[in-house]
Amino acid sequence: MPWGVDLWGVQRHPAQLYEFGTAVLVAATLWQKLAGALPGELFWRFLLYASLSEFVLAAFRANPATWVLGIRVSQVVALALLLVALYYVLAFFAQMDKGAQAETAQNVRATDDSVASVRR
Repeated sequence: MPWGVDLWGVQRHPAQLYEFGTAVLVAATLWQKLAGALPGELFWRFLLYASLSEFVLAAFRANPATWVLGIRVSQVVALALLLVALYYVLAFFAQMDKGAQAETAQNVRATDDSVASVRR
């Protein structure tokens, strides 16, 4: 691995740089969602992206960690947070979908009312 970092005499992944890159990516993604976000949506999206990042990047760290069933404890916690955040993000999508359906129904009613008034 040509971009590796020598740590304790072994070439390792530069996990800190990977984490920095994912943090910038998460910030940019959340920044784009800032305008139309529902209350609490950005928090749950951040938790989703951060826990996904932690789950993946923990495998590249060189520090010793406690393992549970073959994965690190931080990955177990990240996976639990990921599932909770995914539930809430999907709930936001469902709420936005209901809002869009209600808005469409309201527009159809308004159009029907305006057509009916023209016919009179």
